[in-house]
Amino acid sequence: MDGSMALGFAAGTLTTVAFIPQLTKAWRSKSTGDLSWGMLVTFSTGVLLWLIYGIRIDSLPVILANSVTLVLQARSEEHTSELQSRFGISYAVFC
Repeated sequence: MDGSMALGFAAGTLTTVAFIPQLTKAWRSKSTGDLSWGMLVTFSTGVLLWLIYGIRIDSLPVILANSVTLVLQARSEEHTSELQSRFGISYAVFC
């Protein structure tokens, strides 16, 4: 297995299991009112690895999809934090 293939498998694995920390946290706390940093970091790392993988194999669809995902995720976090601080709105409203 070459480096690009290993990178693709790592990215796919991380993005596939990214929601497990959030589900575990929600199950234990009986609340989805806060964001799991474990899920966020795992998901972001997986998307970044997919982007790097797309660049390495010169795949425009993979590059574009993951670039957009990273931008939207960053904007979503900024928007959610702003609404929470201004209006006291829980993250659960956006789920």
